[in-house]
Amino acid sequence: MKTTSRLFTTIGVVSVLVGMLVLSKAIGVGRKTYKVEPEITVPEYRDDTARAIDAYERLMERYMDITEKNMLKTGEDTQIVVGKLDAINSKLDELSARMARIEKALGIIQPPIVQKDVQTKSVEESSLLNLPAAGAQRESTGITLKKEMPAQSERSIRR
Repeated sequence: MKTTSRLFTTIGVVSVLVGMLVLSKAIGVGRKTYKVEPEITVPEYRDDTARAIDAYERLMERYMDITEKNMLKTGEDTQIVVGKLDAINSKLDELSARMARIEKALGIIQPPIVQKDVQTKSVEESSLLNLPAAGAQRESTGITLKKEMPAQSERSIRR
């Protein structure tokens, strides 16, 4: 009997320990806590004035970029025009020299060039409409058309 009582005691102690172990696990199940740290950032509060200022700054940056591009393009176009004008000027110089040789060969005398007096206009008198100044007479453009003489043959020139 002694052995049976010791056996019952040992079984009782082991069962109590197992029971305590099971209860400790069961009680801890309901108390689980989770620690969650959110990684959500909230943007700063901005009122309408701050947003309007930012939009204006972006608009001005775009405007400055566009203006810079247009200025560069205008400079390139100006260089092209200057090159063409230089070419035209050189061709006109050649034509002028050629005309002078032809006139000299034909014996044509150029009339003296008379310079016209240019009336000055004040800023108040001239307007955006390009009206003549008060009391000024309208002058012609100064361009006169010459009647060209029919080409003479070399025989009539030598006579």
